[in-house]
Amino acid sequence: MTAVPTASTLDSLRAAYAGRLWTEPADTAPFLTDWRGQWTGPALAVAQPANTAEVAQLLAWCHAHGVPVVPQGGNTGLSGGPVPEAAGQRLP
Repeated sequence: MTAVPTASTLDSLRAAYAGRLWTEPADTAPFLTDWRGQWTGPALAVAQPANTAEVAQLLAWCHAHGVPVVPQGGNTGLSGGPVPEAAGQRLP
């Protein structure tokens, strides 16, 4: 089930990833379009965990709040795989 977290639950995530979590469209846009500009998708936020412990923490948070995740390495693939699909809110 996909859920849209409230502002207060997003604030808890912002606190954990200070300076590495973006929710404004101007900030998330570069992460939501493949490098060829062929595919674009929406996202609730973009997070950049600093280490594997933060990745685990982020995935646990997303699971607890019903938020799907689209892992992204550098958005340089040719398949469009790291671009979120249009259905629902997710975190790349």
